[in-house]
Amino acid sequence: MIRINLLQNRSNDFVAGEAIVSKPNSESSGDQKQTAVKLILIILFPVGLFVFENMNISELTSTLKKTNSRVTALEADLSAKKVEANKVSHYQKEMSTAEQKLNIIRGYTKNRLTEIRSLDVLQNLVPEELWLTYVSYVKEEFIIKGETHNELNLNQFMQKLEKSGVFTNVLLLRSTKEQSATEGTVRRFVISSRLGITN
Repeated sequence: MIRINLLQNRSNDFVAGEAIVSKPNSESSGDQKQTAVKLILIILFPVGLFVFENMNISELTSTLKKTNSRVTALEADLSAKKVEANKVSHYQKEMSTAEQKLNIIRGYTKNRLTEIRSLDVLQNLVPEELWLTYVSYVKEEFIIKGETHNELNLNQFMQKLEKSGVFTNVLLLRSTKEQSATEGTVRRFVISSRLGITN
């Protein structure tokens, strides 16, 4: 920087019509150095900050990209897991339905075996000269119709039913004595009974 000293004596400043440029003194050069250093520091600080932030931004951008890719992978994994969870839920519903159907079939099978067993016991309890004409099983109740020539056979049959353990609440609902031209005197009866066995 060139300084022109205008404050000095004007007569000394002009030599043959030329302006004299004064040289800066040593004190002003020290000020200039300090000013230059300050100026350099003022310029270097933002530049350094800019470089540091650029390095930091690139590192943060890289971390953000990695995090975003990880989030994308996790979202894809989550959607795959949701699909699998829906399949599992669907299979559980199907399994529950199948289990219910199987339990119904087991119940039918158990009931059928009980009914078949009770019929087997019933045929073994029928005394001679007593004939069954009708047997039904509705709502855990047996209705047994038959006939005999002897009332003693009917009493014996009812006692055997009670003692069998298979039949309970054995009740004689009706007993009528009828005369037949071909068979003679016939006693027709209707017995009701509940099923005593459950397995």
